[in-house]
Amino acid sequence: GRLVEVIMHGCVPVIISNRLQPPFHQYLDWSRIAFFLREDAIPELPRILREKFQGPAGARRLAEKRQLLRQMSHLCDYARDGVGSTVLMALRELARELRGED
Repeated sequence: GRLVEVIMHGCVPVIISNRLQPPFHQYLDWSRIAFFLREDAIPELPRILREKFQGPAGARRLAEKRQLLRQMSHLCDYARDGVGSTVLMALRELARELRGED
């Protein structure tokens, strides 16, 4: 959906939801590559975004997330079988868990 499109365009997602579990949340630390806001924060969105992105600290935070996105974006790439690789990784991990391996 849209989340994958945002990632494939190199944009840092801003996810506004109280209940979304991003794809492969068990394997990817989405807090390192996206910004999350609760739905009740929408009226404060302009202020929150200014605070998060303002000044050198905000630019660094955004640059870090963009770099991590570049490193993991292939996992969401349907054209390069990235999704298939991610699903295979998840299935292998699940099989290890079911066998009781750590």
